[in-house]
Amino acid sequence: MLSIIISSYQEYYFSSLYKNIEETIGNIPYEIIKINNPGLMGLCQAYNQGAKKAHYNYLLFIHEDILFVTINWGEILVNLLKNKEIGVIGIAGSSYVSNSPSFWWSLKETRFSNLIQSFRENKKIITYKLEPKYGNSKNVYSLDGVLLACRKEVYLDFPFNEKLKGYHGYDLDFSVRVASQYKNIVTSEILIHHFSGGNSSQSWFRDLIKARDNFTIPQDQINNKNYELRNYYTFVHHLYDFKFPFFWSIKKQLKYLSFNKLGFKGFLLASLKIIRYIIKYISN
Repeated sequence: MLSIIISSYQEYYFSSLYKNIEETIGNIPYEIIKINNPGLMGLCQAYNQGAKKAHYNYLLFIHEDILFVTINWGEILVNLLKNKEIGVIGIAGSSYVSNSPSFWWSLKETRFSNLIQSFRENKKIITYKLEPKYGNSKNVYSLDGVLLACRKEVYLDFPFNEKLKGYHGYDLDFSVRVASQYKNIVTSEILIHHFSGGNSSQSWFRDLIKARDNFTIPQDQINNKNYELRNYYTFVHHLYDFKFPFFWSIKKQLKYLSFNKLGFKGFLLASLKIIRYIIKYISN
């Protein structure tokens, strides 16, 4: 019934998760497909390999550094996936996809999550709960890759994009492409504990840019000039903060500098932002 696909490189985490799944999944047939991946391939390739081995019609792609808190979560997940309108189910995502490359949590107003998150750098543990006003789920476009569940028919229409060779951006690309035909949701019915807060780096942001080059903005999304401007500012800031090649950065800034998305005032403000960064770069 449920094929669980895990790209693994940390045996401690995998062993703990394997045992946790046995104890919490509930009374359904399942299989765990482990793709041994100590830096051998990107996540898209690993997940596609795992999906080809899957015997069941429901697929779950998860990181190995998690534990399930909800009991019988497998039964809950399968019941949700029986809804043919649903494309991908996750536990964190965004209801807005900006024109410029951006991560799902970039805008407070559009980010939604339901998980327990541990942060290694400061040993903090924070529980994020989906607000009760959204009921059991919130419709979103993009989802975080820590947990992605779909029917096999959905996956076959939208396999992971192996043009993306790294470990980031694959989830954004996959979920937004699926959102062109289906409804993606963040569910509050399944709670996990995630033990890695992730890290921002040049490779992370480069993968995000590559992912953005491979999908289009959802057609039913209503453009928000404020969101677009704020995400564009963040995009430009990261290009310089992570010290990408100067002329490559300028090319990317101009590519996503959209008059239609930002509006007249936003376009001028964003253009001034670019000029200020160029002056700062040259003066240094």
